[in-house]
Amino acid sequence: MLFQSSTGPILYIETLSDQPRHFDKLVGLWQSLHQLPLANTNLTLNFNYCEFLGHNGVAFLGGLAQLVKQQGGAVRFEWDSLRGKIYASLKQNGFLYAFGENQRPQDGNAIPYRQDCQFDHRAIIDYLQYYWLGKGWINITDRLQQAITGQASELYLNAFDHSQSAIGVFSCGQHYPKAGVLQLSVVDFGIGIASSVRALPQNQSLSTVDALEWACRQAIPRNSKASAEDWAFIYSRVLSAATAAAS
Repeated sequence: MLFQSSTGPILYIETLSDQPRHFDKLVGLWQSLHQLPLANTNLTLNFNYCEFLGHNGVAFLGGLAQLVKQQGGAVRFEWDSLRGKIYASLKQNGFLYAFGENQRPQDGNAIPYRQDCQFDHRAIIDYLQYYWLGKGWINITDRLQQAITGQASELYLNAFDHSQSAIGVFSCGQHYPKAGVLQLSVVDFGIGIASSVRALPQNQSLSTVDALEWACRQAIPRNSKASAEDWAFIYSRVLSAATAAAS
């Protein structure tokens, strides 16, 4: 929710988890931000309505804040509006420290918040191997770990190669031991998959969904059990509104 005040716009952050409707909220935040002239904007982020802030929201908000700064604006986090558990989580994953709070990251179930301004393959592999898959949260062989991290690093490479993001790539993750879930989010604020695909002469007439399907067909191995349409649905669920706005 975006409100105007005498001191500048206030963006009220609501509860953000990995539910599909919460990804829609992230797209809504992105669209709200695009209504503002970001240069010289003093944006405040308030968390009064946020009861849970998942790792996907953390990575997204970190990128959002850096985007405002990159375009000449300023961002202020109202840390006092955070609930205690969310504050502790942001301390643990390093988000507070990354944005100027004197709260050093701590070990726990968080995969640290991270911004990569350029593609450093070794640093990204180290991050994935140690913080994501190397904590003993899942039982896999070294060979499988290396294979998974190699594939995951392609997400970063693709973002740097195709997104045209001026602020790089943002990551954060979380281990949820009670649910038996280990998750990682990788976010960029570039032109979007569909716009990148439509930059090719043969794809200029493709719709957003068709462009996403095309991208998935290029990326999925021929022996994959998931169809291109399956992967396109995943991408379109999260990114369709953003890519449409960028087109």
